[in-house]
Amino acid sequence: MNSRVTSFVYKCIFLNPCPKDDEVDLAIIGDKKFLEKATKNTRDIYANIIAVAVHRSGPVLEVYDVEGTRDKRLVIAYKMGTAAGLYSSLSDLYHYYGLTSSRKYIGQCSCQGYVH
Repeated sequence: MNSRVTSFVYKCIFLNPCPKDDEVDLAIIGDKKFLEKATKNTRDIYANIIAVAVHRSGPVLEVYDVEGTRDKRLVIAYKMGTAAGLYSSLSDLYHYYGLTSSRKYIGQCSCQGYVH
């Protein structure tokens, strides 16, 4: 079992740090580095889940197959302050089902939303 965890942390640079509350356009709310490095597929996934999350009070979860593998990609989006206890609950579920998370990415949007 690989217990090594690698974290990359950097300060977000938003093209528009104060967008409208219901803004969902990644070109407006996205972090500059994310927009430069993310694939079109990842940007599309994020755009779709943010469009749902901006109108909800609580997390939005979507699951995708990772092409060519048996892996699944769990994408979670929520507005700041609407997902209390989310991480401890996910951890409990992982343990209960004997699953592990091989990678975790957290993206912050300038609209006070997060995508994991």
